[in-house]
Amino acid sequence: MLIQRCWIHKLRNLTGYAPKKYHGQIAWRMKKLMNLVSLAEAQRELASFIRWLDDIRYEAAQSLREVDDELLTVVELEVPRELRKNLSCTNAIESLFGIAHNFK
Repeated sequence: MLIQRCWIHKLRNLTGYAPKKYHGQIAWRMKKLMNLVSLAEAQRELASFIRWLDDIRYEAAQSLREVDDELLTVVELEVPRELRKNLSCTNAIESLFGIAHNFK
């Protein structure tokens, strides 16, 4: 079974663990990772990102290790960039849940 983890939620988790001064670089690295086309390149970048986080905050690195390649499923499947925005995060689903909840 293939699983794609929501990169936006993972970004929130990482910034929650890391000192504020690193939040911009974490966001930049996550966006870079999610825009790579080659799976091999994305896996190298993910490993580099984890090593970098190890030096900043162990818990942040562990949080990224936890998702491993489940963050890269859209890259592995060679999903076009135009579709990745919708398939690599759960925000569209959550927005619909929020709308439905307001109609109760």
